[in-house]
Amino acid sequence: MSLHAIPFTADLIADVQTFDCGSERWSIEVSEWLKGRPEGDCSLSSIKKGTDVWLYKDADELIGFGSLGTTFWKWPTPNGPKTQIGIIPACAVQTQFQHKPDGVPREERYSYLIMGDLIQCARDNGYGILGLFVESENGRARSFYTKLGFTALPDDGKPYIRMFVDLK
Repeated sequence: MSLHAIPFTADLIADVQTFDCGSERWSIEVSEWLKGRPEGDCSLSSIKKGTDVWLYKDADELIGFGSLGTTFWKWPTPNGPKTQIGIIPACAVQTQFQHKPDGVPREERYSYLIMGDLIQCARDNGYGILGLFVESENGRARSFYTKLGFTALPDDGKPYIRMFVDLK
């Protein structure tokens, strides 16, 4: 197993057109974000705004992708000043590679390796806080992020929950 990150650019858009990370609404949205949506927010428009996006491959197989950008959250919440933090706009593992490779500890699965790389990139870029958004209904993702050290912020009634990890 040799997972490696490749910076994603418009030249690679054809390589991701069959990307599929599941049939849930949020999985479809994440897949479409990577492939590029004509109506606006997508990987390529995010790259133009300064977000880094990487494709993660093992040999020539596209396993998943991850992204890292910058945003401002009131920190500490809920009344702190707006503070620059790292943000993971989207990340996913293709369906056929979820919970893989077989026979390895959980921490060596593709999902953990990709998130570990994103967390390390955030540290390397000097972020003290790394945040992400997860759909309120996506219990599997919330549990996964919690295992990685992320903490949910209080539910503000939106369809997603903000989660963060302190990188200091």
